[in-house]
Amino acid sequence: MIDETELRDALLMLTAMNKKVYDMALATLNEVAAVREAVRGLDPTFSDVLAKRQSYYQGSTDQLCAEIIQEYDSLFQRVKDRLIL
Repeated sequence: MIDETELRDALLMLTAMNKKVYDMALATLNEVAAVREAVRGLDPTFSDVLAKRQSYYQGSTDQLCAEIIQEYDSLFQRVKDRLIL
């Protein structure tokens, strides 16, 4: 059985970590957008090249992303099933 204080502390820690991850993701997306638009302004063929690269890399990571999402879903369900408040 998990002590309520331990559970609260764990949830607070997870929330703080999630906020940091969100901040990092937002900063990364802003940086990528800035670089993308800078390159687009320098090279008129950039949009075509980018579309091809996006298709290639999206396809190459689909399986890994699906596995990671499945692991998160499984963990979420396990916690939900075993946690009674």
